Amino acid sequence: MDGSDLPPSFAMPLLARTDEEQGAAAPQNGPNSEQTPQEEAPKAPQDSKSQSQETTTDNTPLSTEAQPSDQPEETATDAEEKTTDVDRRGYQCRFENCPKFAQAGGLCIAHGGGYRCQTPFCAFFNLRTCPDHGGSKRCGVTGCTRVALGTSALCCAHGGGRKCSIKKCDKYDAGQGLCLAHGGGRNCTTNGCTKKAIRYGLCSGHGGRARCQVEGCEKFDRGQGKCKAHGGGYFCKVQGCGKKDKGGGLCVAHGGGKKCYVEGCTTPCVGGGRCKLHGGGKRCQSEGCRNWALNGGRCRQHGGTGKRCSRRGCDKHDQGGGYCLAHGGGFTCTYPDCTKKQIRFGRCCAHGGKPRCTVAGCERLGQARGLCKAHGGTNPCSFPECTRKASSGGHCIRHGGGGRCKTDGCVKTSRGGGYCKAHGGGKKCTVPGCNEWAIGGGVCPQHELFGTSAVSV
Repeated sequence: MDGSDLPPSFAMPLLARTDEEQGAAAPQNGPNSEQTPQEEAPKAPQDSKSQSQETTTDNTPLSTEAQPSDQPEETATDAEEKTTDVDRRGYQCRFENCPKFAQAGGLCIAHGGGYRCQTPFCAFFNLRTCPDHGGSKRCGVTGCTRVALGTSALCCAHGGGRKCSIKKCDKYDAGQGLCLAHGGGRNCTTNGCTKKAIRYGLCSGHGGRARCQVEGCEKFDRGQGKCKAHGGGYFCKVQGCGKKDKGGGLCVAHGGGKKCYVEGCTTPCVGGGRCKLHGGGKRCQSEGCRNWALNGGRCRQHGGTGKRCSRRGCDKHDQGGGYCLAHGGGFTCTYPDCTKKQIRFGRCCAHGGKPRCTVAGCERLGQARGLCKAHGGTNPCSFPECTRKASSGGHCIRHGGGGRCKTDGCVKTSRGGGYCKAHGGGKKCTVPGCNEWAIGGGVCPQHELFGTSAVSV
């Protein structure tokens, strides 16, 4: 066997020489043979691993192999754990002290990693487009364009997504199988804060919400990286409409926003998941008052504030577009060629914007409890034997109903602007030179009866 059939990686074992073989080989080494093996030993660590395995004229390699090692031998399990730790560190977010795994860019999604929607100015994460711009699966209900949630292929409005595990709770799972009201979701990581985290592990008050990108602005981002004051938010998709998107890419006037939960009702909800007709919204906080609350939790008669008409000198409330109805505010009926103001459903009273009396054959407009005035649709005064219409508080004005004058110590009824007539409330007749109180249409009873040509007294 000459060794020609051995594999290239085969290495011949090193055998120790006897004293006679070392003495015979000594003259062949020349004058440099006086160097001892002890002097060559320190040079061995400097050579590569392959060179250290070659045979020499001494028995140093044998003595090295014979020496026991003080360090424990590394097993295959330890090597795999080290490799796993290295790989895990390589896939973790590069942000300091962040335990999340990195997405695209070496960062987690919370710190800017991942892919963003390709639609300009959209900050959502997705490989191509986000759900608002055509990405993801759509609800399986015919005609519904919302995004499907979970394995049910349905959107939230049609029963998709995971629900809270608490019995009879129909809210959605916010984390750990519970809704936010029952303890779901994660709390803010700031010490002592019990609010729910939005992103970065923080609530909105501690930096969990994005800020407006305009320099020096500390308001929250409402869309497209800007706050409302700087043009943020998304607009209605209807051509020529400049109103804000309230849901589904549409403004409220064009069908956007949340609808009343009552079956068959398509009116936008104003609070509690219901429209005003079905009990939604907030009422005035004043005791016994059932009027709708404005800003501040109170109605206009009890000091509530709200947007006023932009016309100088007009104290009426803004009905849409910055003006009251008398000055062109509000929205026009969507019925073709109709110029009247809409009330609900985008229609005026004549075209279905107000419900009709529920009595069969009656075409009058419903007032209360689905009935017109003739069929009991008004609430009478609760004072015994009084047949007048009840104002706020369950009584007519004569028996204490309606708002009171805001002047301290005055118990008279407010006639306009929150004050009684004696303290400046109410309106005067609009006919020049007439100082009588107006009752309707801006004129006093005398000018209403005889016209503007009547002589004022």
